[in-house]
Amino acid sequence: RKVNAAAARALTIIGAPSLPRAPRPLGPVRRLLVVKLVGMGDAVLIRSLVAHLQHLQPSLEIGVLAGPATREVLETLPAVRLHTYDPAGSDFGVRGGAAKVREIRAARYDTVIDFEQHLVLIAAFLSLTGIRTRIGLACAGSPRARFQTHTVTLSGDELMWRAYMKLVRLVAPLPSDPSSSPIPVSAAVVAEVEDWWQACSLTSATRAVALHLGCGSTAVARRWTVSRF
Repeated sequence: RKVNAAAARALTIIGAPSLPRAPRPLGPVRRLLVVKLVGMGDAVLIRSLVAHLQHLQPSLEIGVLAGPATREVLETLPAVRLHTYDPAGSDFGVRGGAAKVREIRAARYDTVIDFEQHLVLIAAFLSLTGIRTRIGLACAGSPRARFQTHTVTLSGDELMWRAYMKLVRLVAPLPSDPSSSPIPVSAAVVAEVEDWWQACSLTSATRAVALHLGCGSTAVARRWTVSRF
């Protein structure tokens, strides 16, 4: 995060290109790479949109570049080639990044959709992969746009679901209001939940409400105070 922030500041000083107001739709796409390294919740949304793409264009070859936080969700997509990249862990440093660049180059993707929102280094990384068409998000003035061929402006007022749809619509005409798709659940997960349900002496008539009260130390602003419950 510190390296990314430093790179963003340096590129901002140099000056970022202005963002196109309405990127033009692309031509036919044969081999698509979808990128989302951080944000498990966002990965759930992206998985649904990729599933729509697979339905709309069955011949489209799709690869996914996922990180530790998103792999478990994105690898449930059927018939995709999975690439994993952990720049803060097993792929740390220039050597790890260069190896991943070579791996992606070998796959010969012609288009990439970068679903990251603010990571400048990921946009720079993707510019080294040889992928001709690079679609992504960027806030006004963001250096990310420097490394993209098609940029969709990211505003603070728009739902991420809507912003992500704009990216995908540059590749295929999505329905006006596409639905989310359920994530497949393994038999092991079902058994674990059933065991917990029985251990709590719950029955089929029990109405349950689940609350997720925590978050990581890097997102303290998302935590609700007790007074808000």
